[in-house]
Amino acid sequence: MMDMKKLILFIFLAFITLTAISQIQADPVTTAARDVVVKTNGNLFYCKIAEVNDSAVLYTLPQKDTTGKIYDVPRNEVYAVAYGNGIAQVLSPELMGKEADIYVEEKTGWNNFAGNLGKGSISVGIGFLDAYSPIKNSDSFEDNQSMPKIFAGYTFEIKKKLKGGIQIGIGGNELSKSAVSEYDQLKISTEIDESFLCVGLFARYNFTEGIFRPYVKGGLDFIGVFMTTTSVAESLDGSTQSLKTEVDQSGIKLNPILRAGLDFTLGNRFGLYGDVGTGLSLVQVGVLFNLE
Repeated sequence: MMDMKKLILFIFLAFITLTAISQIQADPVTTAARDVVVKTNGNLFYCKIAEVNDSAVLYTLPQKDTTGKIYDVPRNEVYAVAYGNGIAQVLSPELMGKEADIYVEEKTGWNNFAGNLGKGSISVGIGFLDAYSPIKNSDSFEDNQSMPKIFAGYTFEIKKKLKGGIQIGIGGNELSKSAVSEYDQLKISTEIDESFLCVGLFARYNFTEGIFRPYVKGGLDFIGVFMTTTSVAESLDGSTQSLKTEVDQSGIKLNPILRAGLDFTLGNRFGLYGDVGTGLSLVQVGVLFNLE
């Protein structure tokens, strides 16, 4: 009787083993790539997930493509992803045309804000064409840039296409003009050395999310102004001595941020941007670095 039981057990174990082997032969990708992507249309496929970001799910097919090529599927077409370690992540509330009851937001409230705060993008750029000066009738001066206008900023997601951020900028100008009074036989020259330190807070709205991201942003700049004005009155006929005065001034001015621009992403981590509007310079161009 015991021998019969052992035989039945042996046959059962052999059947399970053969079934597992046939499953491996039928679908080798399943064992090599343990991750699963479930699309919103109900389809699913096995792969090795490389990255999940705001716009796409990136993956490789180790068995079908040995070159290591990275494929992608738009994030809004993916219902959920499941990793080989048992962790699953729901990305979209819709499954086969209906809202899934089990969909839960990944983060809510303050946790969502705090999580996005560390996954933003850093921008570094330079400015062209002066757009701000605290001096009245500044167009009457000759303008020579003493310090290039350099900008840096940090932008993070508040909710989907709505972003928030902070920006800083520095720059400097040398303004000069002179005039001659024939009546007084005087030449009066004025030179103004101005430096700026700008800190701004803004909100930004992206019209699209993808390779090209047109946007508008608005907020408020706090501009620290530091100026030294030097005036010299010289006698043309040498009848009087020259008079020179020097005045230092500083203060903080408020200036609205109203700008429109375009981001151009080059991969997941790097991009370019350009925008126009108010601020220390009319035009800004620079590079982007995504931290996520």
